[in-house]
Amino acid sequence: MLYSAALEDYVWVGIGAIIMRATILSHTKVPAGSIIRSKEDTRHFRIIDDKEQNYQTNVLAAANMLRQGYLALSIKSESEKVAG
Repeated sequence: MLYSAALEDYVWVGIGAIIMRATILSHTKVPAGSIIRSKEDTRHFRIIDDKEQNYQTNVLAAANMLRQGYLALSIKSESEKVAG
């Protein structure tokens, strides 16, 4: 959940993390369940390494491919309903 927060490029936010009133710098990993209430709370997070950046890029690409595939199936299904 984000509230009055800003994420720079390539920020990895774990499931259930809450970020309020803070800016998360590029290539930062926010672990699942983290609660960030201010800039000071971000100081102990680490910058992800090249291997993690590649993993993140691959996950995003796979998620986008799945999204596009589901969208194409949905459009096909709708057009078949209209035609049928």
